[in-house]
Formats: sequence, C-alpha cells, structure tokens
Amino acid sequence: MITLNAWFNKNAQKPLLLMGLIFLVVQGVFIYYHIANNEAERLLRIRNLVQKIGNTAIEQHNRDIIEATFTVAVEELGARNILLCEKNKVQISFPYSQSKCRSQAGSWFDQEIEVDASGYSDYKFVFLMPRWKLSSTFVAIVLMTTLSLVFFFVIMFRVQRKLKSDILKPLEKYPFSEGKMEIAEMEKVRESIAKAQQSDRDAAILKAKRESEAKFIHNIQSPLGLIKILEERLGPQLDPDSARLFGNVVSQISDVTASYAKRSTSELGTVDENLLGGNALVDLLSTIEACVDTKGAEIIGRDSRPKITFDNLTGLTTAHVEASLVELRSILSNILNNAVDASATKIELRLRLMSNTAVLEIEDNGSGVDEAVQETLFDKDVTFGKAHGTGFGLYHAKKFLTRWGGSIDLEHTSSSGSFFAIRLPLHQLPAIKLREHHQIVILEDKKHERDRLKKKIRAAGCNLNPIVEFERTSHAIEWFEKTEVPISDIILFADNDLGETERSGFEMIRDLGIADLSYLVTNSHGSEELVASCKSIGLPIVPKACIPDLSITAI
Repeated sequence: MITLNAWFNKNAQKPLLLMGLIFLVVQGVFIYYHIANNEAERLLRIRNLVQKIGNTAIEQHNRDIIEATFTVAVEELGARNILLCEKNKVQISFPYSQSKCRSQAGSWFDQEIEVDASGYSDYKFVFLMPRWKLSSTFVAIVLMTTLSLVFFFVIMFRVQRKLKSDILKPLEKYPFSEGKMEIAEMEKVRESIAKAQQSDRDAAILKAKRESEAKFIHNIQSPLGLIKILEERLGPQLDPDSARLFGNVVSQISDVTASYAKRSTSELGTVDENLLGGNALVDLLSTIEACVDTKGAEIIGRDSRPKITFDNLTGLTTAHVEASLVELRSILSNILNNAVDASATKIELRLRLMSNTAVLEIEDNGSGVDEAVQETLFDKDVTFGKAHGTGFGLYHAKKFLTRWGGSIDLEHTSSSGSFFAIRLPLHQLPAIKLREHHQIVILEDKKHERDRLKKKIRAAGCNLNPIVEFERTSHAIEWFEKTEVPISDIILFADNDLGETERSGFEMIRDLGIADLSYLVTNSHGSEELVASCKSIGLPIVPKACIPDLSITAI
C-alpha cells in the first residue's frame, strides 16, 4: 500500500530526479577529465623544461642561467617555489632562499612535484605548484556547466510542480487527501472519484428536492391562511372538544409548515437530513398532555372510543428534553394511532424518571404486534395490520429518538396488547454554587420574573452583595464597562428577548465573552438556532419554567 503522494513521487518525480542526477554525473565526469588532462599536460611541460634548460644549468654552474630557467618556470608554469638539490642539499632556490630540499607548501591547494635531472645522478628539481592551474577557458566552461545545471534543476522542479498540480489538484474536491488516502492501484482512485461524483449528483438531487419543498410550502401557505380564518369564524359555533381539536390541528399544520419552510430556505451547503427536526428544548410533559388531549378530541365521534390516560410519575412540573417539537408530536401521535388501529379500548401512558432519563411507557390492550414483524418492526417499509400502512411511522420514530440520544423499544407484545417504552435524556439544569464575594447580576425586562429569580437565589442562604438588576441590555453593558468588580466574581442571569430595540441577552453574553459566568434564563428555549448557538459557546440554558427546579447552593 502506498500513499497517493508516494505514487506521484515514484511515477513522476523520481524520473525527473534521475534525469537531473545523470546530467550532474556527466558534468562531473567532464570536469574531472578536463582537470586530469590539464594536470598531465602541466607535468609534461615541467619535465620538458628540466630536460632542455635544467641540465645545461647544472653543467655550467651558471647562476644567471639557472635563475633565468627558474624565472621561465614561474612565469610559464605558475610555480610558487623552485629548488635545485644535490643529494638533498639545496644548491639554489627561487624566488626565495631555502636551506632544506623540500617545498614550503602553504595549504592543501599547493602540491610538490619532484623531477630528476636526466643524466645527472643525485640531482633533482623540486617545484611547488598550485594543485590546479585552470585556464580561463576552463573556468568559463565550469561556470557555464554550473549555470546550466542550476537552470536544469529549476526547470525540472517547475515541471514537477506543474505535473503535481495537474494530477493532484483536481482530486482535492474528492473525499480523500494525499496524507490520508491509501491506494494499491489506480482502480481505487477511480472508485473514490465515482463516489465523489455520486455525491455531486446527490447534492443536485437534494437541491431539486429543496426547491420542490419550497414550492410546496409556498402553495400550501395560502390555503393554510384560509383554514385559520375558518377557525376564527367557526370556533364560536363548535362544541368545546371540536374547537379544541380544530385549533390543535391548525397549530400542528402551521408548525410543520414553518419547519419545512425553514429547511427549504437553508443554504444547500449546510442542509442535510439532520436539519429536519433540529434540537430545541421541548417540555416533554406538556407535549404528551397536548397529544393525549388532541387524540381524545379526535376519537370522540367513534363508536369504539378507547380510553386514553396519562400519569406523570416523575414529581416534576416540567421535563425538558432536547428534541424537535414537530417530530416529537408526530412520533407520539403515530404510536397512539397504532394503538387505536389495533382496536385497543384502553391506552395508558406513564412517565417515569430513571437516572436522569425520562421513560415514557405506552401500553394498550389491542391486538398486539404480529410475531413475523417483531424483529424488523422499526425497519423502513415494515407495516402490519393496516390496509394502507406506509411502514414509515416507527422507522421515523426510532431514527429521530436515536438522533436525540434516546431510544424506542417494544418491551413486550401479545394478542392482548403491546407495551412500548420511549427513553430520552432530560436536559440537565446547571448546578449553581454561590460564594459571599459573588456579585449577582439579573438582566430581565419583566419585574415579576426578576422577583421570582431573586427569591430562588436568596433561598440558597448565601450572604451576597446586593443584587444588580437591569431591564435593558444597553444599561447592563454600560455597567459591565464601568464596574470595578472583578469579572471572575460576577454571575449573570440574563433573559434573551428584551425588546425589539435591544440586543438579545445571548448576543450581549457572546460579545462580552462571559459565557462561562452566565446563565440564559429564557422562554426562547424552543428555538433550534438559539439552542445550537448556546452550545457553541458553552452557555447554559435555563427555561423560565424550570427556575423552581434550579439547584442553587451557598458554599
């Protein structure tokens, strides 16, 4: 297995490098040959000089002739020092006197050359020469070779980058990178590209689907408006149960329409199936009660009307979970419909608490679930006992409950009824600990809400500083800018909606960067956008209805 980058290096980069190395070796061989040839010619010239002039100088013992010979050698051959020795004793040296028959090599760049005087034993010449004496032509050749080599490598790397860009750049949009993807052969690359192309096609289909949804929502809004007008006109003429049912139906259609309208107008790049039914804080208790009430009003006119009861065994007045109100209503309504369709005469709903988890038990005495579908009951397209069942309801329930961190299970079933259990984690309220040095700040535009929160705080029994209260965001920001209280000693309880002209509590907390010192106490907890925004900055949300359940202790 090799990485895509390694594959490129092997098949595109290495051949270029190999070409560069071959070119470098050829140039190196040329330079070495030229230097070696030049050195051989220089040694030959030295030997010729000694034979033609040196022997005559030894015979005549004429210092002038010898010095003239040495001068020629220095000028023509570039010698630094020349000695004439007899039995290793210097007879004469040039250009400076020297007693020992050895050269005074100045550095590694100098070399000593000894040449025997032909025909005269015990005589020899010692030349101190530059190790290399390069002609101007040779220097020019070396410079041109070096420049051509540099130019070659520059061109080579530019070509390499171009090839790499042309080969790898188009692959960046596909779901792999050169550092992560491993391939054994190019077939796997093609498979990945095919998958990416399929993703592009899926995105195009999703876009078309969103446009269709937007058109559908646009077409349904007009008749929905007419239905609301009918509700207003017919409401006084209907009996209380029918009026309540009519109102609940209109409310649910409006909520579903609003949810799909928001989804269809979201940007395509951020839209996926998860956005349908995004999480907000939903009061499970009131949602169950509303569904039971709506279903009870719906079946009033039936001959065999089942008795639907709901028991709250939690001891709580509110039980908030992270879910979508529209989808949670749909799930509960579908399960109640299934029980009614199973000819149940009694449907019992019970809500319990188990380790911070809300457990909703739904038990009926209907005909039960067919044994043949019990194992696949929550799979898509699985239905039973209905002439026009779609097999979508329980699949939809399991998908969304799982997405919200919960579950749905068929606990048991028989010919005498079924028992379903829905589990959802409760929204955890923050545990607030107060110290005497803490400065409590409340931002809330309604006095009765401020008084309710202050009563809960003072019940903790902590000897706090006087509580600072604000009705407007602008006043609170001004106080934060001027206060001498250390920011770490401040605990802020802020509402979100403070009037159209004021910044929201969330925006103020976010802009001041005090999310870790603050609590958003609000009735806007049903907003999916607000819940997601608070999660992103770590800001705890407290529904106003949950103020009595807050855990506030003095330490």
